[in-house]
Amino acid sequence: MVCKICMRAFYEKKTFLTLFKKEEKYICDKCYKKYSIELEYESFELENYSCLVVSVFKYNYKINYDYFILEYQKIYQRLKSLNNGIVLFFDYLDLTYNLEILNSYANLLMNNIIILTFNLRK
Repeated sequence: MVCKICMRAFYEKKTFLTLFKKEEKYICDKCYKKYSIELEYESFELENYSCLVVSVFKYNYKINYDYFILEYQKIYQRLKSLNNGIVLFFDYLDLTYNLEILNSYANLLMNNIIILTFNLRK
């Protein structure tokens, strides 16, 4: 397979249990460690509801984040099972301008908001 970030060829290690399973990997282990996922949680109280913001990466990397789709799916499923709320996904979020909009959106939906984002800009 070819890593989609560094474009180097890599091979997936197989065990006896995974010998015949075809698993699609987009990122080599070196890039996976270099661009590691570090979840950061921040909670904000709105007027009537709350907003939980989950940032996937600590830093803003200059890579295509779409290749981390398998990890996003796991994080999304975990967030959906933990909390009772609406899950939104943004590429990045700048909270200095968007708190009033999030408050209006939570009041409109009458539910808590969970936001999954690549990077949280403060």
